[in-house]
Parts: sequence; C-alpha cells; structure tokens
Amino acid sequence: MAAPKPAPKAVPRKTVAKAGPKIGAGKGSAAERAVDDYLAEQPPDKRVLLEKLRALVNDTVPDATASIKWGVPFYQRNGKNVCALAAFKDH
Repeated sequence: MAAPKPAPKAVPRKTVAKAGPKIGAGKGSAAERAVDDYLAEQPPDKRVLLEKLRALVNDTVPDATASIKWGVPFYQRNGKNVCALAAFKDH
C-alpha cells in the first residue's frame, strides 16, 4: 500500500492592486484624463452638474478608483462599483 501524499501547503494570497488610479492620484493619471475628456464632451449645463458630482465623490469616497466603463465614468472601491456619472440627452 502506498503512503498517502502530504496535503499541499497553503499559499498566502498576494494583494493585487485594483485597476485604475485613485481619484486623488492627480490630473495626470490616464483614468482621470479619460473622465476629464468625458466631462469636456458634455453640454455646459450638464458639465457643471457632473463636475459637482465628481467633487462630491472625491470628497466622500477618497479611496475610490476611477475608470471608464460602458462609455461613462465609474468609481469603484474595493473592486465594487460605487457610482457612475453620466449625462443623457433628455435627462
């Protein structure tokens, strides 16, 4: 009879950085530039509201990351979507 194989050792999980720079990382980050570009494409009245919402997100969830998903800015925290900022033609 063969001896039983020893159980494999548990390998500690490595912490993986989430995609996208932090909101507070500065205007130079690619994601922040993409959000800037999205806002710049909006009509002036909607742009003002979106910039206020963006500032609110920055103040409220400073450790969130920004990215563009489905064509609009999304903010995530710990890999979970927190909110999205979008402007629509009739809303």
